[in-house]
Parts: sequence; structure tokens; C-alpha cells
Amino acid sequence: MPLFATICALIWVIALISLCGRRDIEIHSKLTWVVTVMVLNAVGAVIYFVFGPKRALAGSAAPPIDADAVPFTPEGESWNPILGENRLAEGEGLNPKDPATK
Repeated sequence: MPLFATICALIWVIALISLCGRRDIEIHSKLTWVVTVMVLNAVGAVIYFVFGPKRALAGSAAPPIDADAVPFTPEGESWNPILGENRLAEGEGLNPKDPATK
């Protein structure tokens, strides 16, 4: 019986370490999984490994880029950050045309 308890504790600890190290899960989802693993112990850890959020594969392809995509600009306005255009009025925010920010 001590071997079974040790294996269960090891699975439980590995699940918590794995869960806490994940940065691809939102905080509320992560807290839900932590509570599940803590309350259900080894069974919760097994549930996490079987039904939990899957990791993205390291070699997975990025979504295709739409070459015809056009950024939305309301009322036909243009905006080009390279040329220093800014939608904020003079003196508001980080406006490159504002002499106070140069």
C-alpha cells in the first residue's frame, strides 16, 4: 500500500507542477484545475492529464495569413505609424508631431 500512495502522491505533485508552469492557460481556468487536482487528489490529477487543456505542438503550423486583408479604418481615414500619423489630437498621448515629446 505505501507504494500505491507514493505513486498517487507523485502523480499529484507532477500535475500541480505542470499546471502551475503552464502560461497558455487563463488564470480562472488554471485556478479551476488547481482546485480540482487539490480536492480530488490523484484522481483529479489523472482527470487533468486526460481531459485538461492540450498543449500546442512545437512544430504546429501557424494559421495562414490572408494576403488580401486590409486593416479597418473608420470613415476612410488612413493611419500610418511609420510616417508618424496618429489618431490622437496634438498633445495627447505619444504623438510624434507634438514638440513636447521630442
